[in-house]
Amino acid sequence: MRPQDIEGLFALGMVALFVAAERMRPLRATNKKRDFRLDLAGFICIVLFGKFSRLLLHHWGVEVGDIYQATLSRVHSGYEILPSILRVSVAIIITDFILYWIHRFMHNPKFWRFHIWHHSTEELYWFSGFRASFFHTFLFLTPQVLLIYLLGLGVYEVLSAMLFGIFIQFWQHTNITFSFGFLDKWLMTPKYHFVHHAVEEQYRDKNFGTVLVIWDRIFGTYIDPKNVDAGVQLGLKKKKPVWQMIAGV
Repeated sequence: MRPQDIEGLFALGMVALFVAAERMRPLRATNKKRDFRLDLAGFICIVLFGKFSRLLLHHWGVEVGDIYQATLSRVHSGYEILPSILRVSVAIIITDFILYWIHRFMHNPKFWRFHIWHHSTEELYWFSGFRASFFHTFLFLTPQVLLIYLLGLGVYEVLSAMLFGIFIQFWQHTNITFSFGFLDKWLMTPKYHFVHHAVEEQYRDKNFGTVLVIWDRIFGTYIDPKNVDAGVQLGLKKKKPVWQMIAGV
């Protein structure tokens, strides 16, 4: 089975999993039908933006990889003998740290227009997290793709990282209220990310992490979801035309 086939089947499995989870333990009542067409448009756009971004990044990645092999490979040769699970874990942690700063960067007023489409959703659920402009998509994919070449990951190591990324994409935006025990202190669970989508800037400019909470704790952008009402309004105070948000203009 080809890696892309595995990726597609895994995504379908995640849909089934999180649809069931939302029915079992929803955080709050949602009207998914209200925004479904916009969420579908967001999904189609991010697939197209993602394909184009990957073409550009893979081209640059080959060049970056060549430079790496010529200059730094001996210094980091010890990394190559690590077990695959450690290699993938290192890649995920490095990527997560970079994405934290990219995410904060896009909340700067000068660059907010590239990210506003993602925050336009007023109903958080499993399909609502795919709204992203081209620039948003490109920036988020940059560390993910280039690190493949810098770290010399193999095909199935890359596949493992991609499957993890698919899981996180659904997971973050799922409308569930499960408790994960001690993991809640370390992982960016849905209830943490839910706060980030609130209308009020005091909440919106918090909890930037993708996988780990630690970056928010270290750099002062953490807020405990226990201190935020689950009924808080989500979305934007001032809306723009959909085409402008998608285009990032």
